[in-house]
Amino acid sequence: MLSLLYPSLAYEAFLSANWSAIELIASLLIIARLFEISGALERLALKIIEVAGGSAKASIFSLIILTWFTAAFIMNDTSIFIFTPLAIVLSRMLKTSKSRIVAYTAIAANIGSSFTPIGNPQNVIIWTHYGMGFLDFVYEIIPFSAIGLLLLLGFLTFTIKASKVSMRKYPPILLNRKVAYAALSLLILNVVFAELGMELYGLVLTLAMSAIVYGRKAVLTIDYFLIATFILMLVDFGLASEILSTLLTTVPLGSSLATYFSAILLSQIVSNVPATIILINHVELWKPLVLGVSVGGVGSAIGSLANIIAIRVSGISYREFHKNTIPYFATLTTITILLL
Repeated sequence: MLSLLYPSLAYEAFLSANWSAIELIASLLIIARLFEISGALERLALKIIEVAGGSAKASIFSLIILTWFTAAFIMNDTSIFIFTPLAIVLSRMLKTSKSRIVAYTAIAANIGSSFTPIGNPQNVIIWTHYGMGFLDFVYEIIPFSAIGLLLLLGFLTFTIKASKVSMRKYPPILLNRKVAYAALSLLILNVVFAELGMELYGLVLTLAMSAIVYGRKAVLTIDYFLIATFILMLVDFGLASEILSTLLTTVPLGSSLATYFSAILLSQIVSNVPATIILINHVELWKPLVLGVSVGGVGSAIGSLANIIAIRVSGISYREFHKNTIPYFATLTTITILLL
């Protein structure tokens, strides 16, 4: 790890790390746990299966489309906290591959977040840097996002078995409304606090409210290992950004394809948000940059923070995750070239 090779620089990167992101992640981890223990996810999963007529394919299609659309407005990292536990519940009820559904849900969150300027951090950075209008951004990028969704549904068609389940086999699921409403309220409040740059206030409120509705166990629901992983990632990404940015002065990035492939490659090394930060001052064309970091986010697990969250929350292995994402990534990379 770079932090071990450059300890003095790592210390500076640690001090300047994005602690707001860490605070928001901690809040969302608690909220995801509250949704889980409330029974709301099981109730929602049953409702999806019921509307889909008990069809495994139709149920998972509904999950993927819901994730894709939601991610465009509450950010991919936030949506993955909500839909990964739901994907796990659905996979258990439908007796299908958990790793495949979780991986496809992560892809849906990344692709869905791409078509609005507020769908993910890298889009926010690009949107504000280049100064285009909100609807202009959507108009240019939504064909890519729609194609990405259709491609994902195509993969689902050929990889999910067409089985049906009987609704009679599921006993009534109790819903703890107090916990469910608390989780929903905290989710909305944390999104608002994040927009205002007040993530710490959101974390404090989340801990306090969780303790009231769930007791002292609220503090124990935080995945401290995941938070530590994010801190190390942010430190290493910060160091990598400093090192790589000095090399880009010698790399020609004037063409669309050069920008596109540079963004994809760099996303596999330092993730798509740091890749955006590194490249944005070296490229003139914003669209290939958006497409490159968007495609890069569905490749390796490191390509997007949402991928790391999905893997950690679900407990699947990196090997299982990549087995489902790499074929999609290779196909989407090729198709997207036509849009440039």
